[in-house]
Amino acid sequence: LPNKEVVNFKDKIVVERKQDLNELASNFYDSKSKNEEGLTRIEREFKRAKEAGIKVHLVVEMADMHSKILSSKHFRYDKASKVNPKSFIAILQALISRYDVRLVYCDKKDSARVIHDILYYEAREYLKNI
Repeated sequence: LPNKEVVNFKDKIVVERKQDLNELASNFYDSKSKNEEGLTRIEREFKRAKEAGIKVHLVVEMADMHSKILSSKHFRYDKASKVNPKSFIAILQALISRYDVRLVYCDKKDSARVIHDILYYEAREYLKNI
């Protein structure tokens, strides 16, 4: 900044990128990563971010994600596991609501630009207000 102050955004915003529904589902249903409270690793990360006042943007590289979930009978996140679409949507929406996560889904070819734009406009809005 002009006054020589350095602004660091690592304590203000995070972008969590997932390449597809399978990766996201594996994060939601990974019983090996659950702690004593029953929270998965991704849920613990969302919880810590909310407690620290950090905005979380969840970017999923899949165009028209909700339609693809709802139009599936089920999808797999590993070779043996099937995920019910209604269950998956319920977990996704609950975590978004509980931890104030912003969900963005986009085509894989656009994800770098989407992430750039998220960070650019978050920084711009922050700097406008100081």
